[in-house]
Amino acid sequence: MSLKSILTKVGSGKAIWTPDGMYAPLLGMTTEARTYGQFKTVSITETTEAGEGIIVTPPKNESIVMTDLIISAEKKNAGIDTLRFYDGTNTENITVTSVADSPVNIAIPFAGHWHGWKDAYLQVVQAGANHYLSVAVGYYFMPKELTETYARWNKLRDLR
Repeated sequence: MSLKSILTKVGSGKAIWTPDGMYAPLLGMTTEARTYGQFKTVSITETTEAGEGIIVTPPKNESIVMTDLIISAEKKNAGIDTLRFYDGTNTENITVTSVADSPVNIAIPFAGHWHGWKDAYLQVVQAGANHYLSVAVGYYFMPKELTETYARWNKLRDLR
């Protein structure tokens, strides 16, 4: 037996989302990550000098929320790879991995609220020995109304 289910907005009573399922209507709920999520990748294969690459840049006055992260790098003496949020002035490292002793293989499905601050982009930096590095990031953008400046963002990290 199926029941007619409609998700409504408080106050107006307007239907929000009741998609048709295979057998009956479904009461649907989702997250920003599932609805607006995207992914980008960058690979650095420098052979003569270390490199860096911008993975994703938010729209002006917005910020990036990370949903997933995959990093792979080959073993190479004296190699260091860094994934960071950077806005041209402020830097916060997310991962710093040494590839001197072994290759790097990281896969993280973030469950927390891993996000940057206003206008901070995701950047990967390869330093030391040159080697193959690949980074894939799942993300969505935080709207400007919910985006914090670096000073406020940094202060909030200490309060949570």
